[in-house]
Amino acid sequence: MKNLMLLILSFFTLIPFGTKAQNNAHPQEKQYVLLVSFDGFRNDYPEKFDLPNFQQLKQKSSYSKGLIPSFPSKTFPNHYTIITGMYPGSHGLVDNKFFSPSLQKIYSIPDRSAVQNPDFYGGTPLWQWFQQHGIKTASYFWVGSEAPIQGQFPTYYHIYDQNIPYSKRVDEVMNWFRLPEEDRPQFVTLYFEFVDSAGHRTGTNSEELRKALMEADALLGQIIAGVEQSGLPITTIITSDHGMIDMTSAKDKLIFTEEIEAKLKDKADFINNG
Repeated sequence: MKNLMLLILSFFTLIPFGTKAQNNAHPQEKQYVLLVSFDGFRNDYPEKFDLPNFQQLKQKSSYSKGLIPSFPSKTFPNHYTIITGMYPGSHGLVDNKFFSPSLQKIYSIPDRSAVQNPDFYGGTPLWQWFQQHGIKTASYFWVGSEAPIQGQFPTYYHIYDQNIPYSKRVDEVMNWFRLPEEDRPQFVTLYFEFVDSAGHRTGTNSEELRKALMEADALLGQIIAGVEQSGLPITTIITSDHGMIDMTSAKDKLIFTEEIEAKLKDKADFINNG
């Protein structure tokens, strides 16, 4: 995760060599980064489900064969790790739902007051780092973007709403890139949740997951077309927070937390399982 953050930073900090860099009459062209996450997208899905846009992107681009997520391999901890370069134990977002001893509060995804509480978020998100250096940013549903972390939001951001069509999200991101140069964000994040939802509901070999992945592939095609049509030097990074595997239902291989909770309900408060 740290390597990904350093890669993103490099697009804004590298100074080119040659005549153009030395000629003050021709300042360095602004660079742009679009970071897109498809939640729960396993590394072998492009080949397993024959996703043409993902396969074409791999053929034309640099890619990693896979990644090792931070622990725990949950959506919120890992997305915040991606954007800060810190492990969950350091940035504080240790699960999708957890009790904070220092705050004496519970963090939970459905709890808007918790999600928008900056006290839960440690570290410095990339959008904040860029803004501290005069670079405008935008975020479409990335973890942490709805909270004024250290008193600051991304320049442009949206409150999470799962009912907003996925293609509309892409359209709005491309609209950000069409803004006048002085208003245009140079670092943009975009998040999609539906691949993860389908995988959790029906497993990694299901028809529901296949349909979700085909939709993800179509969205990637829309993103690629939008980037090309923009005419801007946009570096697009496609990533995910974790993959998943199908679990056996054999009782000897699973721990049923309900049984533990029933035995200890008078001695402990259970916040979450996983």
